[in-house]
Amino acid sequence: MSIFAGLLFGLLSLVFELTKNIKKEVDIIKTNPIEGDTLFVKLSQEELKYRISKELFVNIGFAIIVSILTIICAILTRFYPKQIILWLSHFD
Repeated sequence: MSIFAGLLFGLLSLVFELTKNIKKEVDIIKTNPIEGDTLFVKLSQEELKYRISKELFVNIGFAIIVSILTIICAILTRFYPKQIILWLSHFD
């Protein structure tokens, strides 16, 4: 699980760079419009890429948090098994 979290951290940095580059491209298109209908098509494509990359960034961040919580739970069950069993028995 910790390897998975580490790989996700690396992927998160790549997605962050990708998102930053796409945002720059959207800003360039908005400031220097292309003539004709190609402006709308190009702008909508770049905005869609930007939204998808933002969602991907959030999803990877969530996966990292879940991985870290899973690692913490695994460590706690390793060091305090009796206390966790007693604590969970109160929920029955």
